[in-house]
Amino acid sequence: MDKGIESETSGNLEDDVDDLFKLPLAEFTGARNDLAARLKREGRANDSNLVKALAKPSISAWAVNQLHWNHREAFERLLSSSQRFRQSQTSQPAARMADLRGSLDARREALSHLSELATVLLREAGHNPTPDTIHRVTTTLDALSAHATLSDGPTPGRLTQDVDPPSFASLASLIPGADTAKSNEELTRVTPSQKSGGVTAKTRQATPNWSRRKGPPG
Repeated sequence: MDKGIESETSGNLEDDVDDLFKLPLAEFTGARNDLAARLKREGRANDSNLVKALAKPSISAWAVNQLHWNHREAFERLLSSSQRFRQSQTSQPAARMADLRGSLDARREALSHLSELATVLLREAGHNPTPDTIHRVTTTLDALSAHATLSDGPTPGRLTQDVDPPSFASLASLIPGADTAKSNEELTRVTPSQKSGGVTAKTRQATPNWSRRKGPPG
């Protein structure tokens, strides 16, 4: 077989999966099934099963994925603001408050801008950007910006569900000199009433990070 044709036929699984999550939401299921069938015909049964197991994103997760793929600069600005916030924890006391205020302002502006982009994006795609949907988009973006400081966070661009913020202990562990046991004890006293009125969704990734493996997933 011609090498160019072989390369085109086999493709790159990472790119194929990314392409699925870039599609209009209504096209996801059909394209996923087509990709799984193609992989099976090529004798890549393990890859086919992994693709077949991909869940169709919720409308809010889909919107966040599109922000990642189509508005990368604004998306990265949000993640950078969280990195700045983390770095400000190590600033000298005299500069710390100014650094914290600046990073929080940048984060707030980035979230507001992305929320506006999501509203336009959803409307142009024929979806209704209800207040609840936009709230879930913003909450997930906020959570992703917090996860960006951790090594095992969700994969941006491949979300299938809304994302919860990382645990307080995970975030506290990033702050030099933080007493995480004491902080957790204080948080436990504060959060029950806050959680009673909300819905807690588990953090999910659409796929494992196959790019870190050597060779195709098996």
